[in-house]
Amino acid sequence: MGPVQGDGLGYREKVFWGSKDLSAPSALHPDLLVLGTRLDVQGRSADISHPTQTIAGDIGDGMLVGVDFPSAGCWQITG
Repeated sequence: MGPVQGDGLGYREKVFWGSKDLSAPSALHPDLLVLGTRLDVQGRSADISHPTQTIAGDIGDGMLVGVDFPSAGCWQITG
């Protein structure tokens, strides 16, 4: 996606999540909690948007979240 507004050191990305039990038409606001934790140094967490439903042609229904990493580094993203 591109740089995060502000100090210019961050990065914004979209992350696709899938589940064999998900049906996009019935999950407009999926129940998914995503966390972004910095592993290499202490710092603030990544900012995560609310999940939305999506359909990716070749892999089917899924969930999409936006992740704003405040700085470069080693990050763990869990959902």
